[in-house]
Amino acid sequence: MKINVEIDFNKQPDDVDVLHYMVLTMCVLDKGTVEAFLNDVETTEEDVLVLFEILNQLQNLMYIKLVSSEDWTTIELRKKATDLFPENKGASFDEFWEKYHEIAKKPKTDKEAAFKHWKRLKSSEQQKALDNIENYITFVVSTQGRAFIKKARTYLADKNFNDEFGTNENEDWTKNHV
Repeated sequence: MKINVEIDFNKQPDDVDVLHYMVLTMCVLDKGTVEAFLNDVETTEEDVLVLFEILNQLQNLMYIKLVSSEDWTTIELRKKATDLFPENKGASFDEFWEKYHEIAKKPKTDKEAAFKHWKRLKSSEQQKALDNIENYITFVVSTQGRAFIKKARTYLADKNFNDEFGTNENEDWTKNHV
């Protein structure tokens, strides 16, 4: 394998450079460790040096974290890196916004504030927030009434998507109060 990447390590890489570097990094991650990647493909000594230069630069730019020991190196992606890949991004805010208000039957207010809270969530939390809208609203309506459904921004800020819905304790409360 020949790593055909021309790199000027004296300048700050642009977004395209970083994306190319990250694709290479993802190939390395697929093998588990840098050593496994290098053992699995034909590389020259020059390729190895270029690969480690790229990995070091990505680490300096806070895209990855290199965890090393004497005989192996693993790579941990940081959020900044995973955000470069669309398939790793969570659900879209607009999808969340529409679904939340469709199910909640509440006026669409405080969109900008809700978006600020949305951006603070990890992509996995964004997906969970979208997936648990119906569970949250069903639970609140059945236990407290529709008037107690939170605004979308508060649902995100309080991370109500992490709540447990439908436990026995909640069912007992429903029987006694509804």
